[in-house]
Amino acid sequence: FYKSRMDFLDGIKIILNKGWIHIRASGTEPIVRIIAESKNREEAEKLCNLGIEKIMKISNSIKRRKE
Repeated sequence: FYKSRMDFLDGIKIILNKGWIHIRASGTEPIVRIIAESKNREEAEKLCNLGIEKIMKISNSIKRRKE
């Protein structure tokens, strides 16, 4: 997310030239929500997948530290 703007008001919102992605923990369920907006569905799905990759990388890093 190099050269992006970030907003931490309600989770993490990363604002890019091609759209934005918002990652936040649900307040009612044990899940993380990833929401993206872009010029078309394909680009929005790419942003969501990028968010999933980053979350998984962080999660795996935390798991390794606990072992």
